[in-house]
Amino acid sequence: MAARSRVNVKTAGGRIAGTSITGSYQNVLSSVPGRGLVLVIANSCNQELVVSLDGGTTDWMYFPPGYSPNIDLAANDAEYSGTVSVKHNGVAPASGVFSVGVIRCE
Repeated sequence: MAARSRVNVKTAGGRIAGTSITGSYQNVLSSVPGRGLVLVIANSCNQELVVSLDGGTTDWMYFPPGYSPNIDLAANDAEYSGTVSVKHNGVAPASGVFSVGVIRCE
């Protein structure tokens, strides 16, 4: 049996209260060292949110209230190393939290 190599796996995350989310992008998770392999995102706000993976330059995905995907970047031969930003989609949230985490290796 071949020896297995070990990978140093780490996590990073950030969150913002729904009442603090505006119509302009705000950074929730800044660049982290290493390659991001899985993004874990949760929108518990009462309004739809827009997420950007490049610091607010490009709209990436819309997240309706209650949407909480785990996005497996490694399965698609992709990786993440940017900044996750969020804004509301026309109506500011009155409640909830937007959270994002990244599982990464160095």
